[in-house]
Amino acid sequence: MKNSSDSLQVYDFLSSPNKPAKFLKEVNLPGQGSVEVQTGDYADNIFLIKYTSFIDPSSFLSLNLQSLETSVFFVNKDMQKQTGYNPSDYTSDYVIYKSKKDG
Repeated sequence: MKNSSDSLQVYDFLSSPNKPAKFLKEVNLPGQGSVEVQTGDYADNIFLIKYTSFIDPSSFLSLNLQSLETSVFFVNKDMQKQTGYNPSDYTSDYVIYKSKKDG
């Protein structure tokens, strides 16, 4: 977690079993939010990731384990049609303020 937002990092645990895992990549997420790995299998080479933020109720990303690239797997378009809600119409900012105690 960085600045109250989840981050997702990919490591290789298999190439050197007796050594620490090798860092491969930090996954680019759509913005600040929470991630949850939904399903995945090393043999399938794809992990599904649920992404949620203050303005995006939830969408699913696909992470290809060979290329380490992400793509949008599923967005609930029915919910957007029924409610008229479009996450791209909104922004969310992370702002840090000094408290009076900090001077």
